[in-house]
Amino acid sequence: MYYTGYNDGTEMVWNQYPTKCDVLVQIEPAEINIYSEEPQTYHIIQIDVREENMARWTAINKDGIRCYVYMGKYGESNELGLTIEFNDYAWTYVVVSTD
Repeated sequence: MYYTGYNDGTEMVWNQYPTKCDVLVQIEPAEINIYSEEPQTYHIIQIDVREENMARWTAINKDGIRCYVYMGKYGESNELGLTIEFNDYAWTYVVVSTD
């Protein structure tokens, strides 16, 4: 599932209800691929933050637009949150392992 959000000029405003979807996330040292209805590739430029439960990278998408990629523990669960954030729009995938 995923949530979408938009920047209202001061902060990111997130929708309250998630959209259900199936995705496959492939994490490589230099890029992150998300295989969903629309495949996405983000090339990692640098790691900005690395903490115990979260990391943030500066990346560019296939169109050369800079964004941030956040990955870490989602809420109080053991699920993984993967957020793609541009200046005006963002979305968070809540990733659950199928193992």
